[in-house]
Amino acid sequence: TFFLNMEATSAMSVAQSLRALRVIRIFRAFRFVQVFSDTRVMVKCVVASLTSLLSSFIMIFFIFYLLGLLLTQSMSTSLKSNEVALDPAARSEIDSTFGSVQQATFTLYRSVFHGDDWDVYYQVLIRFT
Repeated sequence: TFFLNMEATSAMSVAQSLRALRVIRIFRAFRFVQVFSDTRVMVKCVVASLTSLLSSFIMIFFIFYLLGLLLTQSMSTSLKSNEVALDPAARSEIDSTFGSVQQATFTLYRSVFHGDDWDVYYQVLIRFT
């Protein structure tokens, strides 16, 4: 009878161990679901902020484009009204900075985001307008 009780006791302890492992496995699954839920919340926040970022970039591009248009129009009007013969170096400098709307927009972009000094471009504007 002693050996029978011992076998029954060991079988019960194995069963209890398996139950404990199942409970641990369930807790791990809940923790995984919680981590996944937190990740889903973070992804939603990033996606929501990307829409604001995109609208900000569109607004910055629109402002740069309008300023580029204004600067190009101002430069061409000033050059036509002065009717001064420019040397090729000066003409090249004007064309490379404010010769077209795209070039003026790119000049504004470089001065704001690329770190180019605005004073260089401002001196071109002052000298030829």
